[in-house]
Amino acid sequence: MSQESLLDSAKNAQQQGRYAESEQLYLQLLNTEFQPETTLKSLVNVCFQAQSLKRAEGYLSQLCTRFPKKIAYCEALANVYANTQDWTAAADCYATFLLHNPSHADAYYNYAYNLKLAAQYLKAIGNYQAALDYNISQPEEVLTNMAVIYSEHLRLESKAMESLELALEAEPSYIPAMFNLATLYEEQNNKDQAAKYYQAILKLDANHHRALVRLAEALRVNDTNALIIGQLQQSLNDPSIDKSARISLLFALGKLFDDCSEYDRAFHYYSEGNRLDRAITARYNRAEQEQQVADNINFFTEKWFSNLSPISDAKPIFICGMFRSGSTLIEQIVASHSSVTAGGERDFFVTLCSKVIQPYPYGVEHLAPLNLQEIANQYLQDLAKAFPQSAQISDKRPENFLYLGLIKALFPKARIIHSKRQHLDNCLSIYFLRAGAAVKYASGLSDIAHYYQQYLRLMTHWQSLFADDIYDVDYDSLVAEPEPRVRELLNFLELPWEPDCLEFYATKNRVKTASIWQVRQPLYQNSSGRWKNYERNLSELVAAFRQ
Repeated sequence: MSQESLLDSAKNAQQQGRYAESEQLYLQLLNTEFQPETTLKSLVNVCFQAQSLKRAEGYLSQLCTRFPKKIAYCEALANVYANTQDWTAAADCYATFLLHNPSHADAYYNYAYNLKLAAQYLKAIGNYQAALDYNISQPEEVLTNMAVIYSEHLRLESKAMESLELALEAEPSYIPAMFNLATLYEEQNNKDQAAKYYQAILKLDANHHRALVRLAEALRVNDTNALIIGQLQQSLNDPSIDKSARISLLFALGKLFDDCSEYDRAFHYYSEGNRLDRAITARYNRAEQEQQVADNINFFTEKWFSNLSPISDAKPIFICGMFRSGSTLIEQIVASHSSVTAGGERDFFVTLCSKVIQPYPYGVEHLAPLNLQEIANQYLQDLAKAFPQSAQISDKRPENFLYLGLIKALFPKARIIHSKRQHLDNCLSIYFLRAGAAVKYASGLSDIAHYYQQYLRLMTHWQSLFADDIYDVDYDSLVAEPEPRVRELLNFLELPWEPDCLEFYATKNRVKTASIWQVRQPLYQNSSGRWKNYERNLSELVAAFRQ
């Protein structure tokens, strides 16, 4: 059969959906070296149509090898790997391409992008810099991406700010750089600079919802005619905004009317925001939560612990409890001590128990002592890598109360700080914050009450097993009598008294939390008993606890 006939037959089979036959015919053509580039491209298309990504990958690899200066083939192969989240393989595509095209700025950018996804952060920074060195267009985007790596992964905030300032030198009206810079100023307790950049964004884009919402959080108003309230309401009336932006605007208005002591109006906005949020997020499963708690209670028993061999002598510090119970405040106080560094919300145990030890907790039974030792070492190495100069690091992940059984199995000497708060205040605070899809119970008052009761049930069990290693910090008692409570807390941690712990709000560290401005202020009692301002709106919540 002639090459032209083979080509016609291959195309005809492809059009009729006979992909295996079409692939074999194209391969015969390829063996004759008839238009190899076109034939390989056809083979790639056939495999995509047949949903055979592995075979498409092989033909794309051949295209990259035969035509190493054509970026399109490199990009296509990288996208195949990206579809399976194999970021290292995707990055390797660009590494190979750059061997033949060492001055291709866009390839350096894409290489860096995939390296970042593969958690190779320093290498990503180097290749973003190479993209800049080869005069990539829109350098402000590259510099902003570098800033994200510096701030989120390398904890080099000064380098992040330097990159963002360079981005704004390149393009003074580049909103992503302005927004990220404002966020960094927030986290560093520079409210004036943060507000300045949010306001600058709004001058460029009056409907930039995220800037409006963040500005509302940064400001405290006492007049319902305040400009920011009008701006939020105007944006809320824009029919073109998506649901997520609308929800954020509603929560921001709730916060501002609460500032103004207009509690009924505040509750209206919070309730509407939560109603819309429930419509777009997964429902909270009460039976599933009850089972999770029951499994912990049934598995982690006094007998089980008595049969456990010692794993680690380390004494890590964990701060846990209900979301919005004051855990960030407690961490700021502890981290104001010269011996402790705030580790923030580490995701180690959440990830381990939801993705690795399955089903949790019963999967723990199948782990040999050596496996447990490896997990303990891995956790300590994770902390050391993130905070190489720190001896003691606090892990403030509220939901770690769900994993205290495993934590105490790994670290029998771990110190657990349990943050507590008056239940109605705690539940209301959760309801008044858009917590995101991960906190499924947060958008309904009765769901919040149910989760809270399950949390109490489990904490009661942990207290029965290792009460001496759990120290309860009551938020209301702490703000009412700071010094004696802080002294008790430091004694529990076997730390000497340091007056700086009472001036935690002046600590020069970075804070990432929904309570960012609250923990940057001296202790105040305004949040204690806050639920009474909304008592007429909370019959559902009060009834849930009465039952």
